[in-house]
Order: sequence, then C-alpha cells, then structure tokens
Amino acid sequence: MSAFEYSAVDARGRTVKGVAEGGSARHVRDQLRGGGLTPLQVEPLVREPVDRGSATRKPASTQVPQPDAVSRPRRVARLSHAEYTLFLRLLGSLLEAGLELEVALRTAQRQAGARAQVFYGSLIARILEGMNLSQALRAMGNVPRLGIAAIAAAERAGQLAAVLVALADHGERREYMRNKVMMALLYPAILTLVSVGVALALVTYVVPEVARVFEGYRAELPLMTRALLASSDFLNTYGAALAVLGVVVVVCISAARHSPAASRVYDRIAMATPGLRWLRRAVERERFLDTLAMLLAGGVPLVEAMRGAADVLQSELLRAGAEQAIAQARRGQTLAAAMGPSGLLSPVTLQLVSAGEQSARLEDMLMRAAHLEGAQLERRVATSLALLEPVLILVMGVMVLAIVLAILLPIFELNTLIT
Repeated sequence: MSAFEYSAVDARGRTVKGVAEGGSARHVRDQLRGGGLTPLQVEPLVREPVDRGSATRKPASTQVPQPDAVSRPRRVARLSHAEYTLFLRLLGSLLEAGLELEVALRTAQRQAGARAQVFYGSLIARILEGMNLSQALRAMGNVPRLGIAAIAAAERAGQLAAVLVALADHGERREYMRNKVMMALLYPAILTLVSVGVALALVTYVVPEVARVFEGYRAELPLMTRALLASSDFLNTYGAALAVLGVVVVVCISAARHSPAASRVYDRIAMATPGLRWLRRAVERERFLDTLAMLLAGGVPLVEAMRGAADVLQSELLRAGAEQAIAQARRGQTLAAAMGPSGLLSPVTLQLVSAGEQSARLEDMLMRAAHLEGAQLERRVATSLALLEPVLILVMGVMVLAIVLAILLPIFELNTLIT
C-alpha cells in the first residue's frame, strides 16, 4: 500500500485535504467517492528521508469509508438526439467554467435522467481508466461519428470546451433540417402505403372473386386480364413467403449498413448514379464545410481542423480527396489551393474560401459557404419532394386504372357476345 495526498470536495462544497493509503491513485479516488467526496487531485506522497535505525515515519492517514465495488454498466444506453445535444452543451459549459473533465461529467450526471445515468456512468468509468473523452466515446460505440472526430481534433488542439458547445449548435441545426425533411416526406409515405394497400387488396381479394365470372368463358381473355389473374395467383400462393423474405432483407441491410464493406458498396453505387451522386456530394460538402468552420471557430489549427472535418466524411472517394488536400496544406498551401483538386468543394465555395483567406475572415466565409450549401441542398430536396407527390399520385392512379380495366374488359366482351 502507498500513501497519497488528496484534495476533494464534500457534499456541502467545501474543500477537504488529507492523506489516504491505497494500491493506486485510482483506488484512492474510489475510496473518496465511496466516502461521499468528489476527488479533485490525488498525488503520491513524497516521504522525507530518515536516518537508518530510526523508526519509520508513517503518514497520518485519514480514514475514508470503503466504497462498494465499482463496476461498469453492462449495457450502455443510447442517448436520444436531444439528450446528446444537452450532454455536449452542458459538458462544454462546465469545462469553460474551469471544472476538470471528471468533475464536469459527475456534475452533469446529477442532472441527467434515468437512461442517461447509465451513459454517464460508463463514460466516467472509461475516463478513470485513462482514456480521453474522444477515446471513451468511441469505445462506447453509440455516439455519432461527427462528434467523435470533432472532439478528437479539439483535444489535440486544446480547445475542447468551445468545440463541445459548437457541436451542440451544429446538432440542433441538423436536427431542425432533418425534422423538416421528415415532415415533408410524411404525406408521400402515407399516400404510398395507402395506395399499395388498396392495390394489394384488389389483387388478392377482389380479383379472385371476379375471376369466377370468367370460369365458363370460352373465348380467350385479354392479355391484361390474364396478367392480372396470374399476379393474383402468385401473390395468394407466395405472398406470405415474399413478406417474410422482405423482412429478412430489411433486417440484414439494417445490420450490415454500418460495416465497411456495405459502406463501400453503397458509396460506389451512389457515386455512379447521376441523381444520387449529386445528393451524396452535396450532403458530404455541407457536412465538411460545417465541421471545418465549427472547428476553426473553436480555435483548432487549420490542419487539425481539416483532419477532423475529413473524418466525418462517409464517402471513401471524397475522403481520399480530403486526405490529399490535408497533405498539401501541411506543405504550406492555402486552403483554397489545397481543396481545389480534391473535387469536394464547388467552384463557388472555392471562391468564398479564397476570399476568406485573403481578407482574414476564413471562419466566417466557411460558415457562409456551409449555409449556402445547406440552403441549396434544402431547396433541391424540397423541389424533389414537391415533384414526388404528383408522380406518386399518377403512378398509383395508373395502377388502379390497369386493375379496373383488366376486370372490365372481359365483361365488356361478354356483354357484346350476349347482345
């Protein structure tokens, strides 16, 4: 056992100092917490040399209640977006106030809800093991990639508090845009589900009943009617199996969507498809610019900020271009000159970046470029959604019309023969 000097804060906020014995500094911290104290500093006690033959001087140890066994939670709760944003803002504000990371986390934990308590407990346990904040969040495996990359860059630059607050602002803006798009998609989604449900009900239930009318019909049925009857027989026979297969496919895709192989496949498909290629580039461009501006505003140096912004890119092709730009920036090139050959930024954005570098307003111009890209992306998405509604109505109308015609054509021919 070794002796450690410590300073801690009790439940009333008073600072307490003393000496305690333990196997390690972490052990002493655990003892202090078990005694209701919040440790601020724990350091090994430096003993003064003593003469040979004299009695060994023992430190006057302060009795600290023994804590219960500290165990990491088995299951780490995933925070909602609102809880995660609150975590970033609260932790950043506490760090700006001068608190140490562990003390700030424990202070925030006292105000957290029941589910977030598990998250904070697991995070604090990893911090006590010697991890920094970005390593602890990455080890938990349920934190957005953007946050981890930006926090890692901020830690390297010593600007953690400012970047945490900027991350909270960034998350609120992205959540607002996401909710706006989701609300715009709600009506087309309901329309599609209702239309598909009506079509399936007609094919699987109505068509078999109508088909009995044509059982004694000796003439050849129209091609549209025969195709409809074949589709009805197929769905009635294999409909359950197709539904199970669809569920299995969705589950497999959801399970594999975060794997590197699946990300590469999706990236190649998206970058090879004309419509998806523009959307992919626009989303990645807005994410890169927003993160870069946020890190620079937090005081992170340019190269480190570019590294953090490149880490949030999901496209391997665009990330490779960003890596080349980082290498050029390390050689002393300006940001506009380094990013030009990467193909990540548009010509207008490059002009804004160049103007920002010349006027020493790079952060403002990057933020303006990010807002410009975000507004353009929002307009394109809104236009696409506005066109999607009439297209869906037209497609579903044609589908229902085809089913009705396939049923009525033989009836018209039968009526003609009778007449």
